[in-house]
Amino acid sequence: MKQEERMNRKRENGKSKKVFEIFNLFRRRLTINLIFGGIGLAIFLMLSWDWLPVLSFSPKIGEKAPFDIVAYRDIEVVDEEETRKVRERAVSRIKAVFVKDERVTKEVLDTLREKLSSFEFLPTEYKDQFLKILADEYEKGIDEKSLSSVIDRVLTYLKDLGVRDEVLLELKDFLLREVKPNVILDEAETEKQKQLLMREMAPVVIKVHRGEVVVRKGEPLSREHLIVLDALGFSKGKVLLRLFGLAVISILISLLIYFYMREWYLEKLDNTGLLYFLLFSVVLLFLISKLLIPFSPALAPIGIISISYSVLFCSRFAIFATWLLGFATSLFKEAGFIPFVLGVFGGTVAVMGLKKIRQRSTLIRAGLLMGFVNALALLAMGLFISLPLLDLLTTILLGFLNGIVSSIVVVGSMPYIENLFELVSPLKLLELADPSHPLLKRLQVEAPGTYHHSLLVANLAEAAAEEVGADSLLARVGAYYHDIGKLKRPHLFVENQMDQENYHARIKPSLSMLVIVSHVKDSVELAKEYGLPQQIIDIIIQHHGTTIVSYFYHKAKEEKGDEVNPDDFRYPGPKPQTKEAAIVMLADSVEAMARSLSDFTPSRLEGVVRETIKTKVEDGQLSESPLSFRDLERIVHAFVKVLRGMYHSRIEYPEGGKENESPNKRPKEALKEGEAITERNQGNGS
Repeated sequence: MKQEERMNRKRENGKSKKVFEIFNLFRRRLTINLIFGGIGLAIFLMLSWDWLPVLSFSPKIGEKAPFDIVAYRDIEVVDEEETRKVRERAVSRIKAVFVKDERVTKEVLDTLREKLSSFEFLPTEYKDQFLKILADEYEKGIDEKSLSSVIDRVLTYLKDLGVRDEVLLELKDFLLREVKPNVILDEAETEKQKQLLMREMAPVVIKVHRGEVVVRKGEPLSREHLIVLDALGFSKGKVLLRLFGLAVISILISLLIYFYMREWYLEKLDNTGLLYFLLFSVVLLFLISKLLIPFSPALAPIGIISISYSVLFCSRFAIFATWLLGFATSLFKEAGFIPFVLGVFGGTVAVMGLKKIRQRSTLIRAGLLMGFVNALALLAMGLFISLPLLDLLTTILLGFLNGIVSSIVVVGSMPYIENLFELVSPLKLLELADPSHPLLKRLQVEAPGTYHHSLLVANLAEAAAEEVGADSLLARVGAYYHDIGKLKRPHLFVENQMDQENYHARIKPSLSMLVIVSHVKDSVELAKEYGLPQQIIDIIIQHHGTTIVSYFYHKAKEEKGDEVNPDDFRYPGPKPQTKEAAIVMLADSVEAMARSLSDFTPSRLEGVVRETIKTKVEDGQLSESPLSFRDLERIVHAFVKVLRGMYHSRIEYPEGGKENESPNKRPKEALKEGEAITERNQGNGS
């Protein structure tokens, strides 16, 4: 009957747990979607803020400007209409190009010579004189305008020679029919001259410098104003296209950050505080940039992102985010390429200088380095684009100060950020690792055995974490505090008993189990009381997983037989969810097992390590952690290396056996006691 009730209760618990897991999964996905959607929306709103008012503004000649419009960049725009007018005026002053056609001269003179032979009323000497005069005129050149005057001069000359009027009239009709101009307009050459002049004439250019007021509020718009506004993108059509482009870019940036984290840092997506800080930092970056960039793009605070992300995330993500957000910040109207340059050069160098943070001064040094690289990069770019000397010097100085101020801001704001978003930075962990911390001082005085055990576990955990790419500082500090709950009843745990009587020998195994298991709950209560961060609390909760308290379980079986349920002798869990928690679990068990050995040879130490880890794997304690079998193999080597340094071989003395043995015990007795202690350590939660 009891067995059936237990099974029913287990099924109900399983259903409740499944519903709770589904709800948590839904809430987690909703939170992630809202945060990354908020990042994209924040980027879009900040970048488009100055463009949104333009949608209600339709520039027309004579319309009054609804607000001051300031040029956000230098522009040079051609005034096409004015250029056309200037060129037309210049072309109109060009004289047409005429050329003399000798073929016309020959044809006309030949025709006249032939037809004049039939003019019997005109003496021969007059005919020759007439042709000579006409040939001289053709030599000078006859065009359409001068044709009539030439004919008149020829007839006047003949009249002076005494030719009768009726003959002159007949000659005039003849000349009007036969004489043609030999000077004609060269249209191709004339057009060529016009085109050459138009090419040589520079267009009429309207120049506006960055920061110059294009039109003031209430001022009527002129044609020149419209040209400048169009070049600046203040037409409604261009603004809509610009806003669409900004929306696409904002979405892409948000998605890239999400997919990058999902690909490389999936576990960080479970850290809601970290995601909220990500959203907060992006909003703050663009808000401050919007305020400072109009004064100088070199003030864009992209360095704050580089340093803070390097501290709270990791160096690789910090570089990725710095470059991406530096590019996005460069899309502000007044920014240009400078924020991107600051991110690529200064930001990257700062991140590289923060790979291992062991003191706050490291951040200041990184800020100085970033400022120097900022100045160097801005100098190079300023020389490349021929920036005026005064502007160049100002930009370099501001870029240098940007790096220093960024590091100071991060150092000063980090404690507030940690408290607000419940985050743990290396700086916070370093403070917790200080032996003068109140909890650690209490542990040294009230539970010295537990304190010594925690130090050894920390050495093991740190070495293993470095081998598998986990956070070694977090693992070390988590190991320092993993057993602080033993401060409540230190004498009930074997490492603190010294020569005292074993309390558990006088009580039932079930009660002993409750006392041992309760140290996890007590540890959590103390951790919250002293304000330890959630990551440390998670390690405390998970470092035993659902391990069975085997010593008292077997002792209960000896008393009650098979009716004892092993699940009643397990820690409540949960199992380790992170690499750091799993490593602390393994280090805790390995140290307890190794401490009970009497033979500290390398092969024996490796055997104990492998057997301990194998037991945890077979019991499913690592099934929810991200550790792989390759990681476990690296952990084995790291543990053995540390243990060999901790428990190196001792010199054998003639009396009392080895140096690490009690002089009152022989080797066989010591080994027997070691095996007994091993069982007790498993039972007592070491």
